[in-house]
Amino acid sequence: MEGVRTYILVTCFILQGAINLLIYGFPAIMFSALIPDRLYPKIAWILPFLVLTYFSLGIASLHYLSSSHNFSRGRFLGASYFAIGAFGSLRVIADSWQGHETPMLIAVFFTWLAISLLGILLLGRLREFEIPQTLSLLVMILLTISAMVSAINAQWVFSDYYINYMKGNIPNSATVFVGYPNNASPPNVTG
Repeated sequence: MEGVRTYILVTCFILQGAINLLIYGFPAIMFSALIPDRLYPKIAWILPFLVLTYFSLGIASLHYLSSSHNFSRGRFLGASYFAIGAFGSLRVIADSWQGHETPMLIAVFFTWLAISLLGILLLGRLREFEIPQTLSLLVMILLTISAMVSAINAQWVFSDYYINYMKGNIPNSATVFVGYPNNASPPNVTG
């Protein structure tokens, strides 16, 4: 039974990496919801770093869970990764009930929440186990690629936010950025 649970846990990491790649890095939206509104104009530039740190927790967790020398650290990092995902998802879902976001985004965050809660549950129930190193390495590569896509998307979200902020036009939701981006001239070009 432990072996089945181990593979279900790995599947949680795989699903989150794959969903993130399919939805083009939506954790930037999650972290945008986690940053308080009054601080967001001052620290929106930190979004790409938050996203990279978030996925680094998952990658580090897989590393420690695939090597039996520090299982408790792997569980802690994995639980932290999934807890941040669950809390961020809840925050976006709660904010989305006001009608600012698309139903697709809400569905994705419900899925992310369910996977995160399952990951926390499995990490809490599993005793000493080891994820095969080859499988762990492949999933870490998937999460790394997913982290890069998310960081690039986060860079775009905060850049577009500052363009809107400087114009005095601050949208109510991240969907406005995606659906109606502002065209900005390239550097050294008038436009």
